[in-house]
Amino acid sequence: ASVRETYGFDAGLRLGYLFTPNTLGYVLGGYSWQKYKFDTNAGFDFDWDQSGYFVGAGVETAINSNWTIKSEYRYTRFGTENILSEFDIPDGVLDTDTSRHTFQVAANYRFGAQNGGVASFEAPAYNWTGFYVGGAAGAGASVHQIDVPPAGDLEFNGIGGEGVFGELNVGYDHDFGSWVAGVMVDARYSGMTSELEVPGGSINLDTDYGFDVLARVGMKVNESTLA
Repeated sequence: ASVRETYGFDAGLRLGYLFTPNTLGYVLGGYSWQKYKFDTNAGFDFDWDQSGYFVGAGVETAINSNWTIKSEYRYTRFGTENILSEFDIPDGVLDTDTSRHTFQVAANYRFGAQNGGVASFEAPAYNWTGFYVGGAAGAGASVHQIDVPPAGDLEFNGIGGEGVFGELNVGYDHDFGSWVAGVMVDARYSGMTSELEVPGGSINLDTDYGFDVLARVGMKVNESTLA
């Protein structure tokens, strides 16, 4: 069986702060609605919808007089739903407890922006070459698959959990003109926990701590904004 998101919409408000005349950092939140579809390989399928709330944050940058690009994270919470209620099945037989993490990069065309008092989108020259250190905090989700070969290939798939994490990073970038390339190391401490209920108790799988070694390459949107 599979559960698939088909279509939906969000409606909300956002509040932002101008880091530079052409770069906006913002938070947002509001109402979310989503249609789902349940399919099985036995030919039994149906759909239902859920509503909830979302919160998020993002950065939007003007790249000329009308176009902007933005990167945005959203956490959406739909809560618990009896997806068999239309068949008069009582709660607790097949319920979903649904949340969602999304990250997107998007482009917007702003009508009339050239007449909105924006005199220039030029930013001071900035050299990206050098070492840096930083920190971050956020939320994440993890999914586990547990195999038990001695028990006849017993398998638990899709065991997951959510939580918050903190991160420290150090890296080096080199500015090649229109492009920037670099390497970095992220050290992470996590509070993400997956819980497996078993007879007589439960088993917790903690995503505890770890690190990533990464390379990145970026293109300058303008002198002070790197994609």
